[in-house]
Amino acid sequence: MDKLISFKAKSHVGHLKQVITQEQKLQFYSEEEGESSNSQDNTPTPDNKGINKPNPKQNGFQTDDSEGGTPKSQRNTQQQHTTKMSRFSNLVNTKRIDGDVENEPDFSDTENNRGPVEQGNQEANYNIEEQAQRIQQKLSLKAQANPKLAKAKQTSSMQNLNTNSDQEQNKKNPQLNQNNKIAQHPFRHLIFGQYINEQAFKKHLLLTQRGLIYARKCLKGPSDKFIESKKVYLNEITPKKEKTLILDLDETLIHSCTPRENPQVYVTAIGDFGEEAKIGINIRPYTSLFLSSLSQFYTIYIYTASSQAYAQAIIGYLDPKKQYISGVLSRNNCMETKNGFFIKDLRLIGNKQLKDMLIIDNLAHSFGFQIENGIPIMEWHNDQNDQELKALIDYLKEAVNYPDIREYNTNYLKLDELMEFNLDE
Repeated sequence: MDKLISFKAKSHVGHLKQVITQEQKLQFYSEEEGESSNSQDNTPTPDNKGINKPNPKQNGFQTDDSEGGTPKSQRNTQQQHTTKMSRFSNLVNTKRIDGDVENEPDFSDTENNRGPVEQGNQEANYNIEEQAQRIQQKLSLKAQANPKLAKAKQTSSMQNLNTNSDQEQNKKNPQLNQNNKIAQHPFRHLIFGQYINEQAFKKHLLLTQRGLIYARKCLKGPSDKFIESKKVYLNEITPKKEKTLILDLDETLIHSCTPRENPQVYVTAIGDFGEEAKIGINIRPYTSLFLSSLSQFYTIYIYTASSQAYAQAIIGYLDPKKQYISGVLSRNNCMETKNGFFIKDLRLIGNKQLKDMLIIDNLAHSFGFQIENGIPIMEWHNDQNDQELKALIDYLKEAVNYPDIREYNTNYLKLDELMEFNLDE
């Protein structure tokens, strides 16, 4: 996906070498398809004159964050370690991304805070206790002369005091206001857990919306003939499950770490030539519960833009007895656009039907060809209080009851509506 890291063995271990030729990659501009409109990415191609194209021979483990997933117009310019969502991180304060069409809507999140600041300064000197004492004194002086008027004014004054008290209380409890605001948001359901930070919530919505817009406006899938030539047939479990659950790896189930990030676990990946490399990872909370629970209802596969060796090493740790995960699709099974985005096309799975499949990924463009099958999950790095996987279990258990799982998913998530929604509201 977007964090671009090549995991390499240390000098005493040696480099793990892996070569991906153009024939091994699934690309919309394949030799078979040529320049057919049915097999091209409609994304405007940046002018790359003067920039050397990356060598197709890549060394080291390929993760779904490695260089192959970088938009080609950005390669050789990004040397710094970035997170998986870095390809879309520049969307927060810009009007378009590399690969988006020119007339994409403006999703600027700038806000004018001048008004609220001035109001806060004016109200800072207001003392509610002193004001209450003054009102009570005035009422007591007039009570003997006109008891009915005094009673009416007292009622009115106390109502004003209660209103002012509520305003003061809201100022003292911004967290309460934030939670209420999120709870009332029309797309709060895209966060499955009970608790969520407002900043993380807005970021998730923005990245999801951008990925969906990119998929709808810029992607055009390959022909049926090309898909047929690339189909794979995955292992089935016994007894056979009717429904299939496809899971992303990085930032969905795990987060791969550098040593500076103090990873929870190190796993050993073994390359084609027997070389070994240690990879540090953090494991998302409730991953084991998620896999064990849903394996009773679904056949579970991993679909990642990382290399096979990298994926197998991590899956070997998550499911050492091979009880839950039945197969792996890796980078060789992804479609790469001309701008370097890796797309996971569920039509490649020859022994499964689209009406019976769901895919969970933190990047919505990854399932851009089958949005109705996709569940965008909030990206994860190291938050041990995260509950997204746990909260998703009930949703996925309910989904198996529907003959066409896409109808259930589409009606609940409303991703088409999110594409048209103004996030600044």
